[in-house]
Amino acid sequence: DMQVAWDVFKIFGYDRVLVMKFLEDNTSYVVAERRSKSVKDSFLNMHWPATDTPSSARERHMKKMSSVVVDALDPPAALITGDPALDPNHILLSMSNLKSMHHCYLEQLGIRGMRSSLTVSVLQNGRLWGMVCCFGRDPMVLGAHPRLAVEMLCQAFSTRLTVLGEQAQVLHELKCAELKIAVANRVTEAGPDATACAEALCTPGATILDLLEEDTLGCCVVVDGKGVSDGDT
Repeated sequence: DMQVAWDVFKIFGYDRVLVMKFLEDNTSYVVAERRSKSVKDSFLNMHWPATDTPSSARERHMKKMSSVVVDALDPPAALITGDPALDPNHILLSMSNLKSMHHCYLEQLGIRGMRSSLTVSVLQNGRLWGMVCCFGRDPMVLGAHPRLAVEMLCQAFSTRLTVLGEQAQVLHELKCAELKIAVANRVTEAGPDATACAEALCTPGATILDLLEEDTLGCCVVVDGKGVSDGDT
């Protein structure tokens, strides 16, 4: 995460670069940050509510990989059509690179002392993992090639996240298999005695509790009316 923030910061020259990660409740927090010496306050480990990036915005970020604000103080240009019957207000520009950002977002940039921004989506297994957000104190013109470069950088980061996630899943499955074997061996060694079987299933090191979900606090094993507990029950 820090490497991505540093690469974008070094290459593109924004004053603040954040790597944001979305949590399961759709809130987000800053997992990495790089900032220039002129930016004193840090956003690292700060959380933002889910309302800051509503579901409609997250869906759009999955389709439109990047958005740029050159200068938050520039007034938006009116859309002029060649057909008088075509109402410019009914033309959908959500996926257009020329679309102006929402006025609330531009106001937030001003409150934070920033005039330009760049946001790039980071996906993992087809889902929006987070975003790389860049902010500049001065107007920043980002051409097509630099914009493509930062998108490719974030795509490489997305690929790395996917690979790490797959590796973590494989390691988890291997650990579960080893625990199942260890528990089965203990039960076999305990023999036919009900109390010994129950105690074997709850002996520290390889227990039934180890095979349950991480948020499980405790369990109780009952064999032939004999019960043994493990954890908080």
